[in-house]
Amino acid sequence: MILQHESFETDPFARGRGFGAALRGAVENTVSAYRRLFHEMHGLGEDDLGLLGDVVGGMLEARRPDVLAEIRGIADGASVDPRTLLAINARTEIFAGGGAPECSVLGVVAERMRDERGPVLAQNWDWHPSAEGSLVLWTVHDGRGGWLATLTEAGILGKIGVNSRGLAVCLNILAMTEDGGPFAGLPVHVVLRLVLAECATPDDAQRLAEGERYSASTAITVASEDGELRTLEVSPRGVGVLRGRAGALCHTNHFLAGIGDAVDTIARDWPGSAKRLDEVGETVAAPDGVTVDAVKDVLRSHRGGASSVCNHDPDNPVYADRQQTMASVVIRPRERSIEITDGPPCGAPYVLYRPGGA
Repeated sequence: MILQHESFETDPFARGRGFGAALRGAVENTVSAYRRLFHEMHGLGEDDLGLLGDVVGGMLEARRPDVLAEIRGIADGASVDPRTLLAINARTEIFAGGGAPECSVLGVVAERMRDERGPVLAQNWDWHPSAEGSLVLWTVHDGRGGWLATLTEAGILGKIGVNSRGLAVCLNILAMTEDGGPFAGLPVHVVLRLVLAECATPDDAQRLAEGERYSASTAITVASEDGELRTLEVSPRGVGVLRGRAGALCHTNHFLAGIGDAVDTIARDWPGSAKRLDEVGETVAAPDGVTVDAVKDVLRSHRGGASSVCNHDPDNPVYADRQQTMASVVIRPRERSIEITDGPPCGAPYVLYRPGGA
C-alpha cells in the first residue's frame, strides 16, 4: 500500500520527527530491507553502516545541516538508529552500480500530447520487493504557500516527484567502472530532494547538480510546466546533459551523453536497458502524437520478459537482484498532478493525487 503523509512543520527536525512518528512501521521496514541488501551485496554489518552514516552526517553537518536535522528527526520519531538512516540516504553511493538495472523514464512536451493538457513525465520505478512496505507519497509544505511531493521510501528524503513550481523529477540508476570511490558531494537522493525543494526550472536543477561531485551514477530527468525536458547524467565524471529532441526525452539505465574512457557497466552487462529504451522511444515517436493512454500502455509492457518495462523478477535466486515494478508514475507538471499505481501497472490502476491541493 502506498502511504501518504503531509508535513506542515517548518523546522526540519520537527518535520522529520513528525514523519517518523506517523510512519514508524514503514521507516522500520526501510531500515530492515536495506540492512539485508547492504549485507547481501557488500557484506556490510551494523558497525559498517554506523561508520558510513558518520561520514554522511559529517558531510551534511558541514554543508546542509537542515537536511541532517530532518534525517535525525525521522530517526528519532521512528526510534531507529540515526547513523543507519543516514547511511540509507546514501544508498546509491553504497550500492555504487551494484545489482540489476532499474526504471524506465519517458517525457513528452505538450505539443506532442494529443490530450492537450500539458507535458507529461512518466516512469516505472523498479526496485527490490522488500521495499513494498515502505512506499510513501510525502508532501512537504514550506510555510510560504509552496510545496513538494515525492514518492519515496519512508526514511529516504526524496526520489520521484513534483513541486508547486511545476517542476517534475524522475530518475534511473546508471553505473560505470569509476563508481564506488570515497563519498564526494551530497548523496544523490538528497540532491533529488533539493531539486524538488529549491528548483523551479531545468536550469535551476542543472546548476544544483553541477555544483556537486559524485561517487555513484544516476540519471535525473526533469520536466517543467512549459514542457522543457532535460536529463542530467551525474557520475564521478561530472554531469552530462541531454535535452529533449523532437518533443520527447527517454532514458533507461545506460549513459547517453558520453563518459569518455570509463566503461558503462550496464551497457556492457545488461542489454535489456537498450531494448527498453527502444521500446519507450517508439511510443513517444508516434507520428500522430502521443496520448497518456499510450504512455501507460508502454509502461505495462512485458515485451522483454523478466527485465521488461513492466518488471517482474521478485523470485530471482540472487536475492540482491530481485526486482519488480514497485509503482508506475505519470506526472503532469502543468497541473501539479501525479498518478501512481500501487505495484506493477499491468495489474494495478493509476490513482490520481493532487498534492498541496493543486
